[in-house]
Amino acid sequence: MPIFNDVSQLVQPDTIAIIGASAKRESQGNMVIKNLRESGFRGQVIPVHRSADTVGGLAAVSSPKKLPGNVDLAVLAIPAAGVLDTLVDLESVGVRAAIVFANGFSAVEQEAMNGFLKNSNIVVHGPNCMGLINVTDGLLLYPTRPTKRLKSGGAALLAQSGSAAISVMNSTNLGFSKVITMGSEFKVRAADYIRWLAGDAHTSVIGVVTEAIVDPLAFAEAVEMAHVAGKAVVVLKVGTSELGSAATQAHTGALIGDRDAYDRYFYECNIATARDFDGLIASLECLATRKDSTGETGGFAIAGISGGQTALACDVADRLSVPLAKFSNATSEAVVQYLPGASGKNPIDIGATVQQDQIQLPEALEVVLKDDSVFGLIIIQDVQSSLNPRSLKSYRKTLLCYAEAGAATSKPVVLISPTNDSIHDEIASEFAARGVPIIRGLTAGFAAVANLLKAKPGHAGAWATARHRERQESSANLAPSSWKIDKKSGVLAHETSTMLLNHYGIPLVG
Repeated sequence: MPIFNDVSQLVQPDTIAIIGASAKRESQGNMVIKNLRESGFRGQVIPVHRSADTVGGLAAVSSPKKLPGNVDLAVLAIPAAGVLDTLVDLESVGVRAAIVFANGFSAVEQEAMNGFLKNSNIVVHGPNCMGLINVTDGLLLYPTRPTKRLKSGGAALLAQSGSAAISVMNSTNLGFSKVITMGSEFKVRAADYIRWLAGDAHTSVIGVVTEAIVDPLAFAEAVEMAHVAGKAVVVLKVGTSELGSAATQAHTGALIGDRDAYDRYFYECNIATARDFDGLIASLECLATRKDSTGETGGFAIAGISGGQTALACDVADRLSVPLAKFSNATSEAVVQYLPGASGKNPIDIGATVQQDQIQLPEALEVVLKDDSVFGLIIIQDVQSSLNPRSLKSYRKTLLCYAEAGAATSKPVVLISPTNDSIHDEIASEFAARGVPIIRGLTAGFAAVANLLKAKPGHAGAWATARHRERQESSANLAPSSWKIDKKSGVLAHETSTMLLNHYGIPLVG
């Protein structure tokens, strides 16, 4: 089993030291203090400054060695050259965790840092990062102003790149529980946070933007913990092309594996994936409102008022290997009854019913969602913010039927707007109130619904299934009780040690 770092003091500290805040100008450290103050942090904040008595109105201490013994976390907003000595001082007074913003470590400095961290008890996040935001608790350990779009919700985001986190936050109205920028992962890894988030009651889905997976075994174990807790994990792997790999190595110094190897790894671990930010955001928006569907098999039904748009949607579904449902005869007959003129087959062209007074859309959607072959429903509908008032009025009755159908079923219902344009605020609010996500763009939308199938609660990948079997076999093969080991301390006899190691299949050096 891999060993995980406990990140509790990073995510939920009570006492925070800020090293690098200025008494005369606004630095990264000052911005962290301002963010903590404005977000309503109720714990203690202690600036560390060589000469100033106060920083930002807070009483300061002159050096890390003068900090009290109850400091949970230190934020280091200082140049790379001073980081190691500061960490040594922090550990000497019992500080439990630290966040390091700095980049630009020389090879010698990095080697020295790694040597220290290998034998240190202090849990260090970074370097080369923008810290983290615990949105749930209003804790902003962040060296700049966060986007005004940031709000509390059920999605957690881990990103090696701070800019990647900013892009995601600025491109969705999704609510976040935690936003964590990992940086170079000298000690704390994404796997440590995934493991912690698996037990976080405020997190329902975890998104990861990564340039490299530092410890694949730990990452897989952490993802399995999230899956066991009923939480999906979606990964956007950056640097899969030759040029992208070179750019990634320049950014974090990470060694990049072959794309096929990563794809196989994600497949074996049943990890949902995205190919770009749009796909990641769409997947998070879908999975954040995911329902525990009663359908274990089957595909998606597609419905829309435009036959051309639903036909194009089928093309995209085919390209992205999204399975489509094949209705039973009874369902097809009922669809024709409720929507005269429709074929009764998948996709459902609602616009084929010419007489508006003959359309019984709620009944048609209900019977489709009850079909055993249907895992979920995809609705194709223009809901862009540029809709003119007349079009909005024309669509309103149909849109309400869609939203109510989604609220009434245990199966996932997703509305996909055919283009990437922003969504009309009024429509977005009505669907959000009923727990029905609206996704922008056909490609991103179908990539997201594909991940809904992959991320079904309780659906384990091949790796997790094999690990579970190994654990069961290991439990069944515990050392026989007849092997009495009475010693409480000291060295076991050679014969006993050899017998134990052989029993558990651990090879010995000849």
